[in-house]
Amino acid sequence: MRVAVAEDNADFRESLVLMLRSMGIDVTHAAATGPDLVTGIATAPPDVAVLDIRMPPGGSVEGFRTAERIRRQHPQVGILLLSQYDEIFYAARLLEQIPTGVGYLKKDHADDDELMRTVLTRIADGGVFIDDQLSARIEAASAQHLTGRELDVLRLVATGLSNKAVAAELYMAETTVERHLTNLFQKLRLPSDARHNRRVLAILRWLEAAPP
Repeated sequence: MRVAVAEDNADFRESLVLMLRSMGIDVTHAAATGPDLVTGIATAPPDVAVLDIRMPPGGSVEGFRTAERIRRQHPQVGILLLSQYDEIFYAARLLEQIPTGVGYLKKDHADDDELMRTVLTRIADGGVFIDDQLSARIEAASAQHLTGRELDVLRLVATGLSNKAVAAELYMAETTVERHLTNLFQKLRLPSDARHNRRVLAILRWLEAAPP
C-alpha cells in the first residue's frame, strides 16, 4: 500500500512515518502543510492520504480543506483525517462531502499499528472508518426511538464494518443485521433511492445528534 502524510508537528510526522514503514507500507511523501502534500502527490497519487485536520497555512481545518481538494483531483485516493479532538462537526461534514474511502481517527489512537493497518486497508478498499471515541456517542441516537440492538448495529456500521462483520461481532445472522438496518433506516426516515448511501446518512444523523 502507498500512503502519503501531511502533519505540521515534525516529531509526530516522523513517528508516524517510521511506524508506517515498519508495517511495510510505502510512504511516498511526507509534508508539513496541505499545499505541500497536494503538490507532492500530483503526479503519483497514493492509495491513502493521511492528514492532520489542523495544519498551516490555515491553522484551523486546513486538513479538511486539503482532503476535499485531493478527492476532487484524485477521486481514487482514500482519505484519513487525524485529530487531537472529537471534531463531531467536521467528522459529519467529512462523510457528507466524501462518503466513501474515508476515515476519521483520534491522534492518540494513531500509534496502534494493528488499528492503523485495519483503518488504512478499509479506506483503501473504499470503506468508512470512524474512531470508536466518536462511535461510542451513538447512544445519542436513542432519541430517534431506536432499539438497543439497532443502536448496536448502527454503532458498528459507523466504524465501517460490513453486514457480515457486524453479524459476527454481535453473534447474529447476517439477515438479522439487514433487518435491523432496514428498520433503523425507516425510523430515521432516510431516502431509499439509489442516489443516497443510507449507511452514510445514518452515520451523519447520529453524529449530528451527538452531544458536544
